[in-house]
Amino acid sequence: MKMQEKLQHFYKVSLESAQEEAQKEIESYEKELEDGFASYKEDKLRQEETNRKTEQESARRQINKEISSEQIELRRRLSVCRDECKQQLFQEVEQKLKDYRKDSSYEEYLFGKYKKALAFAGDDTIELILSSGDAAFAKSLEKKLAHAITVSDEDFGGGIRAVIEARNIQIDDSFSSMMEAERQSYIYEGGVTHE
Repeated sequence: MKMQEKLQHFYKVSLESAQEEAQKEIESYEKELEDGFASYKEDKLRQEETNRKTEQESARRQINKEISSEQIELRRRLSVCRDECKQQLFQEVEQKLKDYRKDSSYEEYLFGKYKKALAFAGDDTIELILSSGDAAFAKSLEKKLAHAITVSDEDFGGGIRAVIEARNIQIDDSFSSMMEAERQSYIYEGGVTHE
């Protein structure tokens, strides 16, 4: 082989070797770039997922806060409305009781209540008490019952009271006591009464 051929062969072998090495370097560099890109992509996806979850959690907390605030406002408005309704209801009942006390059947109601109290007392001494607002019925009721009636200094809104001292019993069927019991029932039971 001549020198020229040897040089040509050496040049060719060197060039092929250099190309192979360059190709390996390029492939290695491309692999590094692909791995780096894949890693970068994974990091970005993880970061986006974390951001998305953070934003969702923040939005969820904000929504819960707004819902809670709205529930509190609704409860407050419901409570105000309920109180207004209770007040109106008791005012209407009190007016109906006042109207009933003017009705002719009211005296019969008082008579029936006193008869029950007398029957309950039996042979024991009983004091029958009439509200000061019902003093006009005292004489008529005393005649019907054949029993003395004490007119109270207090207007207890109608109804009757009686005392059996021998048994230490006080009968309170006054309208004011019944109304107060109903008010307390509404306060403690949220407006629901049981009979």
